[in-house]
Amino acid sequence: MMKNSNHRKREKFLAGFTAVLILSALIYIAAVKPCIKACATRIDQIEKLKAELVMIRADMLVRDKIEERYEYIKSLLGDEGSNQQQISRFCSELNGMYEKLPLQVRSIKIMPVAEDKFCRKLSVKIEFTGHIKEIMKLISAVELSDSAIGLEQMEIKASQTTDVVGGTFLLSKIVNI
Repeated sequence: MMKNSNHRKREKFLAGFTAVLILSALIYIAAVKPCIKACATRIDQIEKLKAELVMIRADMLVRDKIEERYEYIKSLLGDEGSNQQQISRFCSELNGMYEKLPLQVRSIKIMPVAEDKFCRKLSVKIEFTGHIKEIMKLISAVELSDSAIGLEQMEIKASQTTDVVGGTFLLSKIVNI
């Protein structure tokens, strides 16, 4: 009897152990494994989002640098305004350059404004006479100007007097619209 009793206890134990094992396997398959799979999927998504965040941060740095560069270039192009306002500012700027020099300005001709999507090109043709050294000073002032004035065309003609020449400059400046 004792053998039967031990045998039954073992059978009950093995049956209980098997039931617990099967139940544990079912719980693992039904609940734990999908959670692990979902967790692994979430970790992959997090890693992808981290990589995307790094890219976005890099793009933001590039965008900030581009915006800084744009603001710098915009400051060089000058203030916005109508064509007349911008031409007036441009002519005042040129006048400030050549009025300090003993040049005789014969004529100033405002050329037509060339417009693009983002900027305008202002052009002024100036005819003058003066000493060659003073003309060189004017060229230097134009080239060293902070406002990016360009000397597009230059024509210098000798006159009857030594070192005195006549000339025509076509000066231009790009400005914001």
